[in-house]
Amino acid sequence: MTKKSMLMAPALVVGLGLILAGCAAPSDDSASESLTVWTFKKEWVPGIEAAADAYAEKTGGAVTVDVQYFDEANGVYSSKVTAAARGDELPDLLTAYGSQW
Repeated sequence: MTKKSMLMAPALVVGLGLILAGCAAPSDDSASESLTVWTFKKEWVPGIEAAADAYAEKTGGAVTVDVQYFDEANGVYSSKVTAAARGDELPDLLTAYGSQW
């Protein structure tokens, strides 16, 4: 892991936690909103899951963390995201790669 990614990971986890915590507005509806998160960064999963737990505690909504296969050379992750966007099947949150999107 590079020094830059080591510095960025905690900031992204905190940011994701803030996003997850703010996603659901209080409502009278008993059904809680569930979210799906895609990431290809396996080392971020514990932080994302901690943020997901905080979201669930605050809102009652479940968060599914789905670790995706990443192959930069063959564009596997970006192809999956593009296909999901075309099919209107994107997750609620995802890890972006570079400046592709």
